[in-house]
Amino acid sequence: MYRKVFIISIILSMIYMVIPGWAWGQNHPRNSVDKMVSPEDIPVVHPQFRKWPEPSSGMEASYNPPFFLWPVTHQNNSTYDVRLATDPDFKEIVFMDTDIPYAISNPYQRLNPGKWYWQYRTNDGPWSKVSQFTISDSTPIWNLPSKVNFRNSISKGHPRVLISKEEWFRLRQETSEMEDTRRIIQNAEVQMQRPFIQEELDISDHLQLSPSRINKLKKDASKVLGNTAFEVIGGLSKAYVLTKNQKYADKAKEWAMMVASWDPEGVSSMNDFGDSRCMLSMALAYDTFYDQLSTSEKEQLLQAIRYRGDRFYHHWINLIEAKVLSNHVWQHILHYFFQTALATYGDIPEAEDWVDYLYELFLARAPALGRDDGAWVNGNSYFTMNMDMLLDIPLTIKELTGFDFIRHNNWYQNNPWYLWYSLPPHSSSDGFGDNSKGFSQPNNSYIAYADALGKITQNPIASKYAIESAKGTGFHIADDDNLRWLRLKYLRNMTQPDKNRMKVLEKAHVFKDAGLVYMHSHPSNTSLNLMLALRSSPFGSYGHMLADQNTFNILYGGKPLYYHSGHKISMNDPHRLGWYKHTKSHNGILINGHGQPYSSEAYGCIPRFINGKYLAYAKGDASMAYNTVEHGGKVDYGVRRFDRHVVMLYPNIIVTYDVLEADHPAEWSWVLHSPYKINLKNDQNTFSCEMDEASSRVSVFGSEKITWQLTDEYEVPAENWRKASKSGDQMEEYNDSGWHLKGTSDRTGDMRFLSVIQVGPDGQLVHLEHDQKGTIKCGEWIFNAELNDDVSPKLKITRKDGKVVFITGGDEIHLDGKTYKGRKAGSAKLAEMSDGQVVFQESDDQMPTAMQLAAKQFEQK
Repeated sequence: MYRKVFIISIILSMIYMVIPGWAWGQNHPRNSVDKMVSPEDIPVVHPQFRKWPEPSSGMEASYNPPFFLWPVTHQNNSTYDVRLATDPDFKEIVFMDTDIPYAISNPYQRLNPGKWYWQYRTNDGPWSKVSQFTISDSTPIWNLPSKVNFRNSISKGHPRVLISKEEWFRLRQETSEMEDTRRIIQNAEVQMQRPFIQEELDISDHLQLSPSRINKLKKDASKVLGNTAFEVIGGLSKAYVLTKNQKYADKAKEWAMMVASWDPEGVSSMNDFGDSRCMLSMALAYDTFYDQLSTSEKEQLLQAIRYRGDRFYHHWINLIEAKVLSNHVWQHILHYFFQTALATYGDIPEAEDWVDYLYELFLARAPALGRDDGAWVNGNSYFTMNMDMLLDIPLTIKELTGFDFIRHNNWYQNNPWYLWYSLPPHSSSDGFGDNSKGFSQPNNSYIAYADALGKITQNPIASKYAIESAKGTGFHIADDDNLRWLRLKYLRNMTQPDKNRMKVLEKAHVFKDAGLVYMHSHPSNTSLNLMLALRSSPFGSYGHMLADQNTFNILYGGKPLYYHSGHKISMNDPHRLGWYKHTKSHNGILINGHGQPYSSEAYGCIPRFINGKYLAYAKGDASMAYNTVEHGGKVDYGVRRFDRHVVMLYPNIIVTYDVLEADHPAEWSWVLHSPYKINLKNDQNTFSCEMDEASSRVSVFGSEKITWQLTDEYEVPAENWRKASKSGDQMEEYNDSGWHLKGTSDRTGDMRFLSVIQVGPDGQLVHLEHDQKGTIKCGEWIFNAELNDDVSPKLKITRKDGKVVFITGGDEIHLDGKTYKGRKAGSAKLAEMSDGQVVFQESDDQMPTAMQLAAKQFEQK
C-alpha cells in the first residue's frame, strides 16, 4: 500500500476561568479510605505477585468466613501457619492452621460480628505483622464446606467426572433425543476414523526461522499432540456414556494406553495445554472405563497421570495463588486438573493434595480477573477460553456439596451486563485485549454461554442476549461444542428465567473493578448504535491486557470506526510488542513517542461516571500508567497527570477532553486509528472518515501547536510466520488495511486536547462554529473547554434549548432558574430536564474497591 504522510500545524488557545476542583472524594463504598488519596499514593493496585495479606487494614471481609491470602516465599517446600483470634495479642485463638503447603487458608466456620486479628508465618519463622479485619451483621455469609468435607463428598466408585454411576441411567434416558447427544455421537464416528499418532514433532519446513520462533512452533506442534488425544479420547468417552456402545470404549482405551506410553518429559510436555490435555485424556479413560481396565492398565494410566499431575501441583503451589493471573492456568488447565484430581482421588495418594489445593484455589480466587462487577479485563476473545471453567467447576462443587458458588458470587449476576455492553448482539467487540478485533459479532461460544448463564443465574438479560445474538445467524445452541457436556449434565432440566424480571438496558454502564466504561446510543438496536468503549484499568497491562489505559474505541452499526490496530501473532512477536500491544496502536496519548510500560503497575482507573438522559460522562485517570518500578522494569516517562474526560451526547456526538501534565517539557501525541481512510484537511484541525453505514467528522483542538502525521502503514510490520488461517486452509494476510493519525504538540510540560467527534448519516453531521472566546457550537450543543494550561481545567456543555447543563471542574451549574452546587467543588455535575422536572447528578472521584484496599496498605508504609 502506498505510504501517505501529511503535515499540518494548528494553534488554538481558549481561556476560561475555573475553580480548581480535582481531588479524590470521600463518598466511598464499603472499606473506604478515611483520608483523601490520589493514584500517585498507590504505586500498584494488582501487583504481579501478592504484596500484602488479605483481609487486613481494618477492612470488612468480603465474605464470612473469609479466605486468608498472603505473600508467598517463592521457595520450594515452604509451609505456612495461620492463626486467628479475637484479640491482637492472640490470647483468644479461635482458629489455627499449620503446615499449609500453599498461601491459602479458611477457618470454615462462621465468625461473630466484630474485630478479628490474624497472622501467618513461614517455615516456623516469626509471625507476620498482625492483620485486622471486621465482620459485620451485613457481611455475606458463605456456608462453605471444608476441604475435608469436599473430599468426602467424592464418590468412592467410578465413573465420577462425566457422570456418576448413580446418575448414568437417568442421563441416558433424558438426553437420548437431544441434539447435543446426536452431535456427540456424530463426532465420535469421526474420531473412530482418526489414525493413531506418533510422539514426535515435525517442524522441518521452518528450520530457517530464528531459535525463538522455532521454539514457539515446537510448542504449537506439542499442543497438537495433546489436543488430538483429548479430542479422540474425550469424544469417544462421552459417546460411550450416552450410548454404551462398546466400540467407542475399545477405541478410547487404545488411545489412552498409547498416551500413557509416551514420555511425560518428552515432546508432549513442551506445551502446557497439550500436557494437561494428555493428563485429562488418560484420567477420563481411567474413570469412564474403570470396570473394563485390567490391573496393569490401571497402574500404567495412574503412573502416567500421577507424573504429569504432580508436576503441575508442585509448579503451582506457593505461586499461582499469589499471582494476579496465570493465563493458561485459569483458561483451561485449572479445569483439566480439577477433573483429573476428581477422577483419581483415592487411587493416587497425591490426588488428595491436588483436590485440596484446587478446591481452595478456585473458591479463594475465582473469577480471578474481577471482583464483583462482572467484567473480564483480558478482553472478549480470551474470555471464551474461561467459560467452561467458570461454570463447570462451581456446578460440580454444588453437585457434590450443595454449596452454590455462583449464587454467592455477585460477579456471575453482573456478568451478563458485560456481555451486552462490550460485545452487543450483531456487533464487533469493544476492541480491548489480545485478539478482540477478531469478533464481528458474538460467536457460538458467547451465545451458548449466555444461554447457560441465564438458566443458572435466572438472569433474563443473559437469556435475552443469547436470543438476540442468535437472530438471523442460523446458529443453534447445539452448534457450540465448548459447553455441550455441561448442557447435557447440568442444564437439561433447567428453565429459562422469567422475562418479567428483565431490567432496563441503560445506555451507559461502568465496570469500575475492571476499569471499563461503555456508552451506547441505541443499545438494543445495533444497526443504529454509536458505541464508545473506554478502558482505564487498575489491572494495568499484563498478560493478554494491552498498554491501553485511557484509550477508547468507537463503533457504529456494530462495525469498528476508530479502533485498535494490529495483530497479536504471538506474545513476544516484534509486531505485537512494538505495535499491537504498544500504546501507539491504540486511540490514546504518547509522551515523547513513548507509550505505557507493559506492567501491572502501569494502571489506570475510572473515578467518575454519570449516566444521564441526554448524555453519558466518564473520567479515566491514567496518571500512573506511564511508569513502573518492579514488574516490567524500572521506567518513568515523566507523566504526572493524565485525565481523559469523555462525554457522549446522544445520539451522535462524542467529546473527549484530555488534561496532561509532565515533570519536564515533552512532546504529547494524540493518536487515532481507523480501518477506513482518514481524510485530513491541510488548512484546519479537522479530518473525516467514510464507512458504508455512516460518515464521521472529527475536530481536535490543543493548548499548544499540533503537528499532524497520517500514514497507512504499521510502524512495525506484521508477519504471519505461524501460518495462521482465517478459515480452512486459507492463510490470513497481515497487511495493514488501516490508517493511523498522530497529532504531536510542541514541547510543553502541560498539554490539553479537546476533540469533537461526530458520527452518523451524512445529514446528521454539521460544521463546528467557534469564536475567539473559545465557545464551540455543534448543532444543538455548545461546548466551553479550558485549553489554557495556566488555568485549572474545566469542560462545560449545554444545550441550546436549555434542557441540559453539564460541567466538570466547576463549582456550580444553573438550570430552570435554580443553582446546583453539589457536594464537592470541581466535581462532575449534570442537570437535565425530564418530564418537567430537573434531575441533578454529581460524580466526584471515587476509587474502585481494589484501589481503596491498596491505598490502605501504602498508607501504613
